[in-house]
Amino acid sequence: MILRVNADGSMIEETHQLRRINDRAGVEAHEEARDAAAAEQVLLLRTIHPDGETFVPHLVSNNFSMPKIEPGSFIEQRYRNFKSGRGAQPIDFLRFFFR
Repeated sequence: MILRVNADGSMIEETHQLRRINDRAGVEAHEEARDAAAAEQVLLLRTIHPDGETFVPHLVSNNFSMPKIEPGSFIEQRYRNFKSGRGAQPIDFLRFFFR
């Protein structure tokens, strides 16, 4: 995640994730891209097969349905959220940990 803080306290949060799907449980867990669907701006969202072929998602009921996910494929998502300035109040950055 990249977090840009402007002089007025407003922020741009940009998240970029690349996930490898290892098994059937991974397929079921990531067949919908809820975080990207909730974002204010989607920059990139796709399924990448092991042979390099890419597929774009379908928007279904305000959620992205990721197509042709199978073990060995990747899901790549990149999206932004915008936060307004808080004036003189301190900025509380969200916690983010690598796993």
